[in-house]
Formats: sequence, C-alpha cells, structure tokens
Amino acid sequence: MRTRKLFTVRDDLIAIFSLVVKFDLQVPKIRQFLLNSLTYQQNSTNQEDAVKVDNRRLILEKESKLIKTTVLDLLCKIKNLHENHKFFSKPFVLQDKDYLKYISKEMTELRGLFSVFKVQLD
Repeated sequence: MRTRKLFTVRDDLIAIFSLVVKFDLQVPKIRQFLLNSLTYQQNSTNQEDAVKVDNRRLILEKESKLIKTTVLDLLCKIKNLHENHKFFSKPFVLQDKDYLKYISKEMTELRGLFSVFKVQLD
C-alpha cells in the first residue's frame, strides 16, 4: 500500500529533491560571494573600485531573484505535498532537520547579508 502511495507522488518528490539540491548548491555560493563582496567593498578606495562594487550589486540582485524563485517553488511544492497526500502530512525532515525551518534560517542569514548591499530578498 505504501509503495503504491509513494509511486503516485514520485514526480512531486523528484521535483522537491531537485529543488533541495539546487537550494543547497546556491546558498553557499551566494553566501561566499556576499562575504567576498563585503570584504572587497570595505577595501575599495577609488572610483574604479566603485564601478566594480556597482557591478557586484547587479550580480547580487540577479542572485537574489534566483534564490527567491527557488525557495518559493520549493515551499509551494512541499505545501502541495502536505495538502494533497495525508501520508506526508508530518514536517518535511531531510538530513535530520526540519527543512522548512532550515530554509527559513538560511534565508534570514542571507537577508542580513543582502541588506548590507541594499538588495531586497523579500
């Protein structure tokens, strides 16, 4: 019986896990870029450096849109899984942590870093 139920939600689970992988790859990359940009911004002194900081800000705006899209898709798919399949009504736990809380914590940290560059993550 469980196998049959799992088979019906197979596509949903594959989509969720692919978004989880995407999120887990994006977050460290963005965090490292933000920290490098912050260090660079603190050490910049001349006009040419200001142009590079502006270019980094544009990249950060693009990255913020990508991470927002990934998170919204992931949250939507997890919510649909909870609503449509009673078997998955419990919290979405992955790698021994409530993944929704993990996403929330990571996004809070990223919001703080993005706010330094005056880039919105909401």
